[in-house]
Amino acid sequence: MTAAPATFRHWLGSVSFRTKFLLFGLLLAGPLAVTAGFALATFGQQVDAAQRRIDALQHGQLVRTLLLSVARHRGLSTTLLSGAEDQSAALVATQRQLERDLQTFTAGFSALPWSAVAPPDVPGLAQELRTLMRLPATHSEQSSFRRHTAITEELLAASRRIGGMFGIDAPSASAYALTYVELPALVEALGRQRGWGSSTLAARQYGQPEVDQYLLYAGGAQQLLNAVRADAAALAVLGATQADTIKAALGDALQAAAGFSERSMALIRQREQGDAAAADHFRDGTRVIEALAAINNRLMVALEARAEAERRGASQRRAASLAGMLLLAVVLGAVYRAFLNSTVDRLQSLERSSQRLAQGDFDAAIAVEGRDEIARLAAMLDTMRERLREAVADRAGGLAAQQADRTKTEFLARWSHDLRTPLNAIIGFAQVLEERAPLSAAQGADLRQIHIAAAHMLNLVNDVLEVATTPGAATTQQMLPVEIVPVVAEAVEMMSASARSAGVEVALHVAGDAERSRVLGDRTRLLQLLSNVIGNAVKFNRRGGRVDVLLTHETPAAATALAASASASASAAARADAQVVVSVVDSGRGMSASQLTRLFRPYERLGAARLGIPGTGLGLSNARQFLEAMGGVIDVTSIEGEGSRFELRLPALAPDSGWAAAAPVVLAGPGTDAAAAGRSATPTLRGRVAYVEDDPVNALVMQALLQRHEELEIAVFPDGAAALRAAQHAAYDLWLLDLNLPDIGGVELFRQLAASAQPGPAAAGMGNSAGGSLALQAVIVSADATAQARAVALAAGCLDFWVKPLDRDRLEADLARLLPNPPGQPSAAA
Repeated sequence: MTAAPATFRHWLGSVSFRTKFLLFGLLLAGPLAVTAGFALATFGQQVDAAQRRIDALQHGQLVRTLLLSVARHRGLSTTLLSGAEDQSAALVATQRQLERDLQTFTAGFSALPWSAVAPPDVPGLAQELRTLMRLPATHSEQSSFRRHTAITEELLAASRRIGGMFGIDAPSASAYALTYVELPALVEALGRQRGWGSSTLAARQYGQPEVDQYLLYAGGAQQLLNAVRADAAALAVLGATQADTIKAALGDALQAAAGFSERSMALIRQREQGDAAAADHFRDGTRVIEALAAINNRLMVALEARAEAERRGASQRRAASLAGMLLLAVVLGAVYRAFLNSTVDRLQSLERSSQRLAQGDFDAAIAVEGRDEIARLAAMLDTMRERLREAVADRAGGLAAQQADRTKTEFLARWSHDLRTPLNAIIGFAQVLEERAPLSAAQGADLRQIHIAAAHMLNLVNDVLEVATTPGAATTQQMLPVEIVPVVAEAVEMMSASARSAGVEVALHVAGDAERSRVLGDRTRLLQLLSNVIGNAVKFNRRGGRVDVLLTHETPAAATALAASASASASAAARADAQVVVSVVDSGRGMSASQLTRLFRPYERLGAARLGIPGTGLGLSNARQFLEAMGGVIDVTSIEGEGSRFELRLPALAPDSGWAAAAPVVLAGPGTDAAAAGRSATPTLRGRVAYVEDDPVNALVMQALLQRHEELEIAVFPDGAAALRAAQHAAYDLWLLDLNLPDIGGVELFRQLAASAQPGPAAAGMGNSAGGSLALQAVIVSADATAQARAVALAAGCLDFWVKPLDRDRLEADLARLLPNPPGQPSAAA
């Protein structure tokens, strides 16, 4: 009896204190850990169950959304097939929404376990719906209605399976049944009554079979209405307040549904027919169905909130159990540390701190209790840590700034590219249309307006790119002499389309002494601020109203007389030099005195949102800022209910100021002398050009711009691989390479082509125009307007870097310079 205790004491004396305390901790913590683990598992199961209910509700919403879209498409397509042609626009919009809902539905049910409750063949369902959306000639209105109804039956079955798949608890089973089964079934029944009823009404004549089928659908809707009314008491599981609110809304919706059903049956009994009756019937049913769908969504949200509360409660209990385990571990660790307060433990702490320091963690302080050598060593290491942290922070700040600059540059490149690419198509096809006749005067005017607006947008893109990439560019403008008449006329023309849409007449009046007036300013900013002011006069006008744009030139004598008059403002009194005055007078709503005081505040819209007038409230604020930066002022007078007058004043340039006025840009329409002159000056181009471009629209633009050159052959390749294959079998005089291709960069493609391609047949024996060699001739064509992209392309050996959008005249001139010259035509260099 005494030998065993002695042996045990001997064993205890041979092990370290660390091992002894570990054994003691395991004996104490083992049972507690098992208990806490059981609690964690139980609460975890509760969390999982609640999460499954939330997932079921969310996927049920996908089913209901698709069900509504299919039902609406069923009604519209059946009505259209029955002869109601006025439903075409609504059908197109419904088909687009149905396509989006179908994609969302397919993605939501693509993974397990949801594939188990989805319709048997999701791809087949999608294919069937897309076939129905094309309204095949083989489908009558009855066939289309039956196929749609078969799909809705599958969706209803999926909704029922979702409702019973995830272990719904008994107290709330009726509420879930109402959400997943009864309300979706009622919505579908009303959809059938709406769809077949509208189709029947759209038919010019219908017989008893159609009426019997309609009555079958109407009777089913009535039965489901009664069933939903009977099961409304199941909403009590949501709580008294919320249940009463939803029950009241559900009662109103059910009453509206009953009213629709009665009105619908009355129309059928009266043998009403025609497109108008069908459209009214469809809209009446749609309002009822959307109201019930909204109630169903509210019920789903309430049940989801209830499940979320259960999940949150279980999560909190699980977290409490986990916290208890962690607290137990912390307590045991603290006791354990108390027994290990020794030199070894302090050295191990210092070792761990040194390891963190070596790994780059400079935030954790190095501290060891005591005053001996170990403590002093720890203090020296901590001082070194502080110095390293400061050095690393400085270095990290510099790297962050470099990264931010690189990120901005990349963003600007993408932004410029994404805007210039569609502008290339707009400007290019506008130039091509100028060559195509006959065009009416209105069509020519519209074409010029497209060209003007696109050119203005391109200027704005260039300005933003320059402001963002050039230090200090945000506060500077390109101050050059500008003839004011073409700018004002261009602004009026830009606003003419929106004025016609609003039923407002815009007229430009130029006084004789203002026809050659010039100002010192930024033409792009002038066009922008004038467009803002004239656009506001149109937007805040009334249909049948008028906007007059008056351009006058005030001499110093007239300005002095204005300043001396009793009605002149203080700002006018300070102006005595010659001025160009642009007055925008409208017959719109006008403004009150209090509104005038807030007129130029940024984001101030003066009640425009209430009137449904679009905008951001920045137009007038920016206009005044731009005008003042050019030395001008803006004065406003307004009478509420009668209209407003905006006067924009800029100092006029003296005729002998030494500045040469820039010639205004004339957008010549088809058939004009300017257009004919442009065509007669067109250079003759010949040769073979390879254009590597992955965007088919850009390729079409290039081909359209050069289609009038019959001796010029253009081959288009969609990617680098196709270009490399073509280079092995054919030779081209010039390669036009897009900078960003799907498989290779344009510059790298140039290098590979230069290593293997041969010069074009027209250039053979003539030498390269750039340097007399037979090296590959290539130009990079891109919407990336950054200087870095251009520098990389030129450094690689490309002849030039062309930025989209492409101008036809400049394109033809550049090609005439780079391609071999036809016989008898001088070179561009000559």
